[in-house]
Amino acid sequence: MTEQEHAPLPMPVRAIAARYDVAEQAARRWTKDETFPEATKKGRWDPVLVDRWMRVNNPGAWAYAQRREGNENPLSLPELAENELLDARRFGEMMAYLRPNLPEAERAVPPTTIRGYEARGFVPVADRRPDDGKEPAVDFVGWYWSTVRERIYASRQLSATRVAATADADREQS
Repeated sequence: MTEQEHAPLPMPVRAIAARYDVAEQAARRWTKDETFPEATKKGRWDPVLVDRWMRVNNPGAWAYAQRREGNENPLSLPELAENELLDARRFGEMMAYLRPNLPEAERAVPPTTIRGYEARGFVPVADRRPDDGKEPAVDFVGWYWSTVRERIYASRQLSATRVAATADADREQS
């Protein structure tokens, strides 16, 4: 049996946090979610099962880990020109790739929310605006595809908060 054929060793919380580049506290919250895989040993989890769970419950962190391992497009985002300009509606449609566990009709982030996120610094400031003096002139607020794509792949904890909040709410109701 070669080294590559060995089953991956179970991971402690510290390793889970390191793999997905989050605080140990976030990884610990994930392990307490009732849908998180069972520990294979006390305080250790099967990396394959954790990865499957992360793909569904925290695609931003999952994609981040996949990119660190060399997969440049783990979320299968569309292939667009780097400088293609997306309005707030299309930006929100791209954010849907981070929300696979919501009903399809609710995955896209509404344009008004994207603009509110911009105002509060949750998404980058738009690359182009009407009357910004750049050529060619544009008649809408827009972000380059490269800006949107990098924002999507920087979203390591977008779903983690929702998963933990859902688990906490379920425990309070019990």
